[in-house]
Amino acid sequence: MCAIDLWALFFSAFLVTGVLEWSDCLKETSAWDTLSWFAVLVGMSAMLNQFGIVSFFADSVAATLTAWQLSTWQVREQKRATLYARRPQLTQPFTVRPLSALQRPRE
Repeated sequence: MCAIDLWALFFSAFLVTGVLEWSDCLKETSAWDTLSWFAVLVGMSAMLNQFGIVSFFADSVAATLTAWQLSTWQVREQKRATLYARRPQLTQPFTVRPLSALQRPRE
């Protein structure tokens, strides 16, 4: 039993037993709107995957990165080098103070 079947079963049980009324469901317009848009997105992604669009796009991006000789570790190293180049250098050495040097607030 998939998740949608289980949801439909519990939703029907709530309606039949009176835990939930249909008028309450109709008042929640934003929930229905979200559910309908999410269903459209999931359906569209399933169809794109079924038609092979997702794998075609992934293969195209992989081929382009390979042609540019940009593997994952090279991109990561380039980002790291850029990040460290922008980081300001400390002018004074960092010193660690002992815990006894910290003053506690007086009560």
